[in-house]
Amino acid sequence: MKLSDYARDITKKADCEGYATDKSRASDPLIKPFADCDSQKTRLKALQESTIGLCWIDAKGKAIPYDAREFARVQAEIQRLQSVIDHNAAVLTELEDKVRNLELSDDQFSIARMYGEESKILERITQIKAEQEEALAQKWHSVINIGGNRAMFEDLPEVKAARQKTAELIEPLEAEIAVLDGKILGLEFILRKLKR
Repeated sequence: MKLSDYARDITKKADCEGYATDKSRASDPLIKPFADCDSQKTRLKALQESTIGLCWIDAKGKAIPYDAREFARVQAEIQRLQSVIDHNAAVLTELEDKVRNLELSDDQFSIARMYGEESKILERITQIKAEQEEALAQKWHSVINIGGNRAMFEDLPEVKAARQKTAELIEPLEAEIAVLDGKILGLEFILRKLKR
């Protein structure tokens, strides 16, 4: 499913059904810009339609504004809004392409979810390190009891082996974080280009 289709679908569900999970998904930085762009288009259409009420038609069929300043203000806002919509449409196309290039699936259309995944991986790394320290605590107390220091402790073969094992466990997790960071940064870079 395309990101834009997913975004519009989830926004519609959030508006109609009002479930918290749908509202949360609809407010995700990756999803919300599509609803914002649709809202801008609705506002533009309303402004364009309102210009009819600001004018009267003379005998030659020419529109004459009742209040030239108000008409000019509305026209300037229409031009500004049209420019914003055109710009944002191009950014959203770039975002759609980026999502396709990253091969994200429907269940991954969420920057908040990516941050959540990253947080879980960091928790796992912290847990692995804590387990290692707990496993080595008895050795550390033994080194302290004989008057040793941190350097002596780190030189123990068991400690070196435990540190190596921990590093091997953590390395792929850090690689996953790097991949997630790259995805998040790439998406956020594009999202920063959006105009309000």
